[in-house]
Formats: sequence, structure tokens, C-alpha cells
Amino acid sequence: MNLLVAILVFGLLIAIHEAGHFLVARWAGMRVERFSIGFGPALATFRRGETEWRIGILPIGGYVKIAGMNPAEEAESDPGDPASYANKPAWKRLLVILAGSFMNYVLAWVLLVGLLLAGAAQLQLDTTEVGAVMPDMPAAAAGLQAGDEIVAVDGKQVEDFRSVAESLAERKAQNVSLTVERDGRRFELPVVTNELGQIGIRPPETIVSYGVAEAVQRATTFVVVGSLAIVQGIVDLVRGEAQGGLMGPVGIASEVARQAERGMRWLLGIAVNLSIALGFFNLLPIPALDGGRAAFILVEMVRRKPVDARAEAWVHLIGFVVLLGLILVVTVGDVGRLTAQ
Repeated sequence: MNLLVAILVFGLLIAIHEAGHFLVARWAGMRVERFSIGFGPALATFRRGETEWRIGILPIGGYVKIAGMNPAEEAESDPGDPASYANKPAWKRLLVILAGSFMNYVLAWVLLVGLLLAGAAQLQLDTTEVGAVMPDMPAAAAGLQAGDEIVAVDGKQVEDFRSVAESLAERKAQNVSLTVERDGRRFELPVVTNELGQIGIRPPETIVSYGVAEAVQRATTFVVVGSLAIVQGIVDLVRGEAQGGLMGPVGIASEVARQAERGMRWLLGIAVNLSIALGFFNLLPIPALDGGRAAFILVEMVRRKPVDARAEAWVHLIGFVVLLGLILVVTVGDVGRLTAQ
């Protein structure tokens, strides 16, 4: 059931992203030949007007096929076809490319405003009390319980939940001694952290609601700060300082399923973060991604001369193959981490 929820969340984010491309392409007078959620053989398909709508068997992405959009097709595009992507002004093509990520940011903002108005779950990080213990994790196996207070980690006193998490993160795959207080009694509890320096505990949480003005302000700030946090994460990854490394489709699906178990607020919360991440990463100037295509259009606008279509097609093809390889590598890593827990 939770796997189905994860697939539906992925599907929503992809559909919103591709809808951005579709709507702006139609506004610009381009002919959209296919709208696909997922890759590979079609599970379902139907045609409406000039567009084929389909659901692919692999729910790891999607695409909108616009006439003349493939750089290889641009070289052979009919210069008299007014509905061809290749025959539209550069600024209109750029808007089509950027519209997908824009819609992901809009979705994240709308969901977050709704959450803040309805009441968002807020973690209490100023305490060392354990709010919840995740099943099948080291803390549960060691006997730690919700309501326990962690006083020290390996004899080092901790002041709040952040310091607890930081102390554990420094001790990856190690036997750790926790000083725990329960019902006025203190005792030592040995626990073995996993390879990420986690034991499977969460802080207590409260539900906080906001008025419209504050919800809008907080949602806007969160979207901006969330994007900056991704930038910092990329910098840390390049420096080799990132905690946990990259997470692929399997790892993300597992996390979505885990949040679904906690309730709708947490599921929508991770949907917000994933929508921001999807919008941001698609804007990176990497071949095969929207950002890579936008980069070629910007070069064209600066030079006032189109980039060689066949050369661009090769660049995107190579980028696509590299991305598939990266996805495969991180997926293997995801499976390894999940089986090790």
C-alpha cells in the first residue's frame, strides 16, 4: 500500500512538471504530440485531439513530445510548419523549457501554504526526549522507548535533539552507550548505529497553525531556503562532506512510504521537499535535463545564431546515458542501505 502511495506521489510531481511544459507549449502555438507519465512500454494510452496521452511502465520520470523539439528533428524541421518548436522564437522555447520547474515550485508553495493553514507538524528539537521509535531499527532492538530522555551519548552530555543526532552521526556503524532517563531512573543502554549514524528515533512533534499572511510568508521563505539548502548539499557532496550521499528512486520511494506511515501531514511535507528538489535539479545546466536545453537556447540568444542541432542532439544523448548510469549506481546504493537496515 505504501509503495502505491510513493508511486502516486511520484506521478503527481511528474504530471505537474510535464503539465507546465504542455500548457506553455500550447500557449505558444506548438503541437504537442505526446504527454507521457513514466517511461518504457505503455500501461495505458488514449488520444485526444493531436496529443497521445500515456502512462509508462517505469514511474521514474516523464516527458512531453513537442513537434520539432528534438534537436535531431530541428535539423529536418519543415521551416513552414508554424506549430513546430524549432520554428518558434528563442524566448518562447525558453519559456516552454522553464515551465516544468516553475510548476514544481508552484506546487510546493501551494501545498506548503495549505499545510501551514491547516496545521503543520513541527518537530520539537529543543529537547532530548524521544518522540517515537521506528520499528526494525537499532533503537527499537535495543529497547529504547518513546518518552525516554537521552541524557548523554558515550558519556558526553547532550543538550537538545540536534546534539543527539550530531553525536550519533559521528559514530557510524559503532556500538554506542546511551545514558537514558525513564520514569526518574537513569541507566545505560548500548545500541549499534547504522552506516548513516542513525538509530531510528524521532523528536516529539506538535501541530502548529498559521494565519494566511504568515503562511504565505513562511511558504515563500521555505521554498527559497530549500533551494539554497540543495546548493549547499551539492557543495558538500563535491567536497566529500555530505552526510549519507546521493539517494536514488528506490531510496526516495522508501522514504516517501515511511512518511506515509506517519500520516498525511508528513506525506505532504515530503511531497513539498521532493517538488522543490525536482524543480531545482531540472534547472541545472546538465545535458538531457531542462537546464541543459535552456543553456543551449541562452547561447543561441547571445550569439543570435542557432547552435548546431545535430551537435546538441549528441550532447543530450551522452548526458542522458550518463544520467541513466548515475541512477543505476545510486539505486544499487539504495538497495544496499535498505537491506543493511
